[in-house]
Amino acid sequence: MVYESVKVKLNLSEYDVASVDLGVNKLGTVTSNQKGFQPLIINGRPVKSINQFYNKKKGKLQS
Repeated sequence: MVYESVKVKLNLSEYDVASVDLGVNKLGTVTSNQKGFQPLIINGRPVKSINQFYNKKKGKLQS
């Protein structure tokens, strides 16, 4: 496969930019370059725990 790429340089100070980082232990992290924006971190451990309990129950019922 052959392709051409074009590099574009942006001045991010002119734009409002937000970023979301998805993960497992930290389900999501949100940040932005807007003034006064407070970054947000969502804990993913409770969701992992619920999923683990569901898988355990399902395994017992299937056995």
